[in-house]
Amino acid sequence: MKLLIRLFVISVFIVPLFAQPIVDDIYYRIQSDKTGYLEVYKSPLIVFPERIKIEYQTTGSPLSNVAEIPENSNIIVSFIKGENTGDILTSIDDLEYIVQIDFGDNQSIRFPQLFQMLINNKSAYDDLRLKFAALFLNRKVEKVNNLKEIKHFVGNTKFLEEKEILSPHHYAINRSNWALDLSVSRLSLKIFPWQGLFGATDSANAAFGIEYSKQEKVLNILPYQNFAYNVGGRFLFTTNEGDLTKDMFFDLRGYYRGTYDVTGIYDDGLIIPSVIPPFYVGIFDEVAKLNSTNGFAADIYIVDNPWYLNAYYSHGAKSFDDPYNRIKLSNTTSKAFYSLTQYQFTSSVFFDITKWHKFSFNFGAGGYDVWQAFYLNDKKTYDERIYFKILPLAELTYNFTAYPANNILGAGVKYFDGRVKAFAWLKLVDNLLIDDSELRAETHFISNRFITNGKEWDNTGGAIFQLRYRLGFTY
Repeated sequence: MKLLIRLFVISVFIVPLFAQPIVDDIYYRIQSDKTGYLEVYKSPLIVFPERIKIEYQTTGSPLSNVAEIPENSNIIVSFIKGENTGDILTSIDDLEYIVQIDFGDNQSIRFPQLFQMLINNKSAYDDLRLKFAALFLNRKVEKVNNLKEIKHFVGNTKFLEEKEILSPHHYAINRSNWALDLSVSRLSLKIFPWQGLFGATDSANAAFGIEYSKQEKVLNILPYQNFAYNVGGRFLFTTNEGDLTKDMFFDLRGYYRGTYDVTGIYDDGLIIPSVIPPFYVGIFDEVAKLNSTNGFAADIYIVDNPWYLNAYYSHGAKSFDDPYNRIKLSNTTSKAFYSLTQYQFTSSVFFDITKWHKFSFNFGAGGYDVWQAFYLNDKKTYDERIYFKILPLAELTYNFTAYPANNILGAGVKYFDGRVKAFAWLKLVDNLLIDDSELRAETHFISNRFITNGKEWDNTGGAIFQLRYRLGFTY
């Protein structure tokens, strides 16, 4: 705990001094969602005679992206106005920052791309800004007063920012590169984008991936302390043009939920499977008392600012004949606990405390069932469901990032079912083996039950430590 406090103090007071400068903290201003802090204006519709080519490079990535507007296009420019009041552009300096360029048939170049151009090619950005300002000089511009319209400029950026930093899943569709997130407890791979789904032919608007995971989303059980695993596919799509920053999109994941016995790699409270040291070490007193059975799981995200919704459901077959973990009652009798169904429903909000310190808060409800089966001479004689409840949950996540250049460390804590599940990570090295990659050290911790009364199927708390390799997550 003292180490975590020291790291946080360093991140607050020292590291920002060396972070890449963010011009006039404009990105934080866009994200602030405060109408009084953000003076956004729209230009009149004009015909711009030149072809506009915006080349931008996401910091930390070797890949360049190009956005183009044809010559003689009808455009509307949204921008942040300078200090001069009024709805007339009286000076070229009144056009301070370009927020968005709308053109053609509902097409646009949005602030995340323009922001990267500002950082990586400021001279080209300023040249474009001055050309627009000269066209609008002494012309009337319209102030955007509606909070919903202002949020449109931000779109789903906050959600995507956190996923870029933290998620094992890649959230960029219009990029052909693969993305890999690899640790001993999880493998996630984005395979390829799909162009033309739902009639959108100009750009990709869907992507596929595969995943294997030993992590429990609902139950308070650590990876490799549990018997279950999920393996399956992921389908990310939007019904529009594939711009996740502004379009509503869906992230659907379907899994086969299988099981295997982990008692063979468990030894005296310290689990170090021979095939994976030093990449994973787990420390806990016992394997799970809750057995699992083969079944399925579904995990769905629906994202459309300001709504960030998630629903998870898993269910296993009612098959109690051969439990991995039994509790001995006598020389001839025993019993076992199973959880067949787990579910969770959450909504998320995102907020920043300065542009370096980013938080999210997930809240909702979840639950699980518990079955009890009795055995005589290893043959099941009777079973019954003894527990099924809906319980509140809350989760707070923190990430420190010198956005958009560097993700440094993060942590999170979740309360559910009378216990705390926490995690922390620290980046060790950038560009390991290949560009646009990073290696992290990561730990997961589960406390003992400390609020509600203990349950017979509870496990004591514990922790795991693992290395995590991420490739292709700079958007």
